[in-house]
Amino acid sequence: VLLPGESLRAEVTVDALTQSDESPLVELLLENEDGQFIKRDQRVATADASGTRTATFELTGLPLGTHQGKVALPGGDPLEMDDARYFSVEVRQPARVLIWAESESSALFVREALSPSLLDQPTRFLCEVQTFAQADVAALADVQAVIVLDPPPLADPLWAALLEFAESGGGIALGLGHNAELSGMNSQAAQRLLPGPLKSRARDATYLRPRRLDHPQLPKLKDFE
Repeated sequence: VLLPGESLRAEVTVDALTQSDESPLVELLLENEDGQFIKRDQRVATADASGTRTATFELTGLPLGTHQGKVALPGGDPLEMDDARYFSVEVRQPARVLIWAESESSALFVREALSPSLLDQPTRFLCEVQTFAQADVAALADVQAVIVLDPPPLADPLWAALLEFAESGGGIALGLGHNAELSGMNSQAAQRLLPGPLKSRARDATYLRPRRLDHPQLPKLKDFE
């Protein structure tokens, strides 16, 4: 998925049955409206020190929409069935994300993770923050996803609006924190959306405390065991 103005970069590894001193030619083609593949670029696959041949392409100026393409060996080799590889790329506007939070400041880190204000380049998300006091159900019609950060007990109409948003294909992320109340999260309206009821609320401070550190995701934590 690309933003408007972003370049499509494709790197291809080529294993071709050619003479050892030959560098195979690779073409990049895009499908037009008539279903025909039109050549947009070609590169010679050059070998590195290990002998692996690669070709790198970069296309700019793709319009909004979905594009089908392929990379292919135009001359072919003795096994024709794998002389081409296909890809799809979609150029679309940044996704609009609504963040409901207790305050603007409590949403700062999530908003900056999705749409860093210090980056001088387009980002994949456009974020709007509303406090729960300002939560406007009508705003859901203009966004692709909503992030609900540490909600207090919400009114039934808000839960109903979130359920309708999810059923229509919208994305929802729900992060529970110190505002979570069992009664609010286990209400009938909330449980129509949530995956299950909350059983208890931690009395202790909550922090990461894995029982084992041999999981592939956790080896870097061993120094802090």
